[in-house]
Amino acid sequence: MVAPAPNPAPPTLQRIVGHVAAVSFRPVPSVTLEGHAQGFSATPALIEQAFALRGAPVQALVLMPESRLVRIDPASDASLPDLDTATGELVGEWDELLQRLGAVRSLGQTESSSRN
Repeated sequence: MVAPAPNPAPPTLQRIVGHVAAVSFRPVPSVTLEGHAQGFSATPALIEQAFALRGAPVQALVLMPESRLVRIDPASDASLPDLDTATGELVGEWDELLQRLGAVRSLGQTESSSRN
């Protein structure tokens, strides 16, 4: 009997700050950032944006392990918030639901404690 293959890890977003080192169109449209040997595949719109940002500091969102460029912006642009800001916005957006889930978890713990 053959063991089933393990589930692959889910993709992750990686934030990279640097400079555009190269833009290529063949064999696959891609953008290479300084310090990265391999280019990140990109849509034509992202290729154009990266080309326009050559020589300027950039911040990019890359989907890994697919090595796909999702977004590229000037590094001075606040469009990609820092981790604390993003987390705060996420918690604020989902606060009511998180509070309810916390209450449900508390009720579940109380019920299991009273059964013992």
